[in-house]
Amino acid sequence: MFSVISALVARVEIVKRLSVCRTMSLSSVLQPVTLVALEALITALAIGFTSTSSQRIRLTGLVLVAANAYLAVLTTLRQVTNVMWAGVLAGASTYMLRYVELVLIDRWDFDDDGPPGMKSLTEKKMKMATERNGGMLAFPQPATAWRRLRFGFSVTLNPRLLNTPYQVKNVPTWYYGKPQQVPSRGKFLQSTTISILLSYAFVDVCSLGLRPERNAVVFSHNKVALFKRLDSLSPEEIVIRASASLIFWLNIFCILRILHGTLSFLAISSGFSEVKEWIPPFGSLAEAYSVRRFWGYVDAINSFPSLAFHFVTILGSSVFTAWIINIILCSIFWHQMYRQTFGSPARFLVHDVLRIPQHTLVARYSRILSTFFISGLLHLSTDIAVGIKFGESGSIRFFCTQALGILLEDGVQALYHYSIPKEQRSWKTANLAKIIGYVWLGGFLAWSTPTWAYPALRRITGEATDLVVPFSILKLLAWKVPPN
Repeated sequence: MFSVISALVARVEIVKRLSVCRTMSLSSVLQPVTLVALEALITALAIGFTSTSSQRIRLTGLVLVAANAYLAVLTTLRQVTNVMWAGVLAGASTYMLRYVELVLIDRWDFDDDGPPGMKSLTEKKMKMATERNGGMLAFPQPATAWRRLRFGFSVTLNPRLLNTPYQVKNVPTWYYGKPQQVPSRGKFLQSTTISILLSYAFVDVCSLGLRPERNAVVFSHNKVALFKRLDSLSPEEIVIRASASLIFWLNIFCILRILHGTLSFLAISSGFSEVKEWIPPFGSLAEAYSVRRFWGYVDAINSFPSLAFHFVTILGSSVFTAWIINIILCSIFWHQMYRQTFGSPARFLVHDVLRIPQHTLVARYSRILSTFFISGLLHLSTDIAVGIKFGESGSIRFFCTQALGILLEDGVQALYHYSIPKEQRSWKTANLAKIIGYVWLGGFLAWSTPTWAYPALRRITGEATDLVVPFSILKLLAWKVPPN
């Protein structure tokens, strides 16, 4: 009887700790959320109400957005104790980069219905954009204040520029072989609900499986390097490194699916948005047999011919098996939310600042490196917001390493195409190449991921503030009876 009472008291304490954590998080995130909202508002106003000739006004807007981004990261670091929300809020400060991309580099303008020169798009491209948008152009024409504001927000809050002539590359489709088909509202809500629940359950299970008392040792700084410690590596450490990297990526994948799914569910169920506006964020893990394909054809315009592959489906059904199948059988894997946000400044840096000529190998890999470097800067701000010191963060190093991986595999693929003529390649050769690609990608990520992941894993102490999900369903259901 005493054991049962003790177990009940323990459960009450867990609930109290989680409740306090949620209360603190709710009150502490208000200021960072307000700052992030101001970033979005300033960006929308600059796009909708200023012209490309208003450079002083637009530069002033950049100063305001940069100040808000700095304060958002600073207040997140000081006030938000939950790791999950700290990372989300710091990542939302990308509106500064979004402002640079849309307002200063691409120079979006309401009067031009987009960047300068949009009205001179080729007839074919405009027709494709019109078909994607259900027979209507994405942007309104009348210059009322409401339409200007709506135009600004429709661009600012649409990182992939979906259903516009400027939609980013490698956006997944809903159904295999039917790129124009969109699921019904009911089917979308059903499949999204199942996706959220399964993703939430996976993250919850991973949180319970952590052993915080060992994190400082298992994920210590001296465990990040690999090749210079080959003589002291144990089989156990290799397994831990590979499994930690895999779980790290799966957690990010599921967290982003939860966030995207929750927002899309609220938008669709309330009637605020249409299903076509919420194309799935992720593609196929089955198509990720190279570093380039994993990240979604970085700088794909100049990629090798062997990388030209078709899109296939994601979220095509609403049952459990379909959720698993859709992770495996879709299009290029990682989300493209920041493709344009990072790619546009990278192109500006390479071609306008460094004056490197286009259509050259130097330009191609300079763009790739610059894109990943900018991504590293963004993730560095996220690391700082969750309490990782600048000197400990490996974000910039990790993302720049991805450019190295692409360079290496491009060289190998070029040698492959040179040594084996196309007419001599069989389906067996192609399948073998894919298998080798999967092994290469897995090994490369297992080598490079700890640079970015270990500093974050080290700081997990097992406190309620370390919960990735707002509350742990499994913890609340756990019936822990203390030993007599």
